[in-house]
Formats: sequence, structure tokens, C-alpha cells
Amino acid sequence: MKEKVKKILIFVIVIAVIYFGYNLLFKKDTYRGIFYPNGCLTCDDYIVSPDLDSAEDCVMWGEGLRASRKNPNDTWECGKNCKWKNGLSICETTFGMEGTGEHYTK
Repeated sequence: MKEKVKKILIFVIVIAVIYFGYNLLFKKDTYRGIFYPNGCLTCDDYIVSPDLDSAEDCVMWGEGLRASRKNPNDTWECGKNCKWKNGLSICETTFGMEGTGEHYTK
């Protein structure tokens, strides 16, 4: 019986090491942009980017959309490793234009 418990415990430890090692070495950060037409942070007409590979891609997405709309009131923000929770985009870190950024940080 002790041998069986020992084997199960070793198996669980090996799986845990593989899982955490994979996440440490291979997990890639993703970035998400949220664009607020007319600068309205509480309106429902915001635009969400697809998942992006870098912070620079996210900034280019936000600035490109803002430039194409030519509305000086538009704002955007970007977040790193975001997940949707209760209708909010919760991110490890956020950055963006003045007036946006920290209100959805985990």
C-alpha cells in the first residue's frame, strides 16, 4: 500500500513540475486593447482588439484606430494577460492614454 501511495505522490509531483515549468518557460504574454469612442469609459460602444503579441502592437492598434477616426476625444488602453470577469477586462497591468489605464488592473 505504501508503494502505491508513493508512486501516486511522485506522479503528482512530476505533473506539477511539468505544468509549472511549461508555464514559466513557454507561456506567452498576450495584450488586449480597448478603444473608447468619444472617450466614454462607461459607455457600451467600446471596441476590443483581438489578442495581440506585444505591447507595441497594442499601442499601434489603439493609435491607428484613433488616427483613422479623427476624433480628439477618443481614448484607448491596453492590458497584459487580460481575462473577462463580470463584464470587465481584468489585466495584470494596463497602460494607455492619459485618463485610462489603472481602473481595471488586478
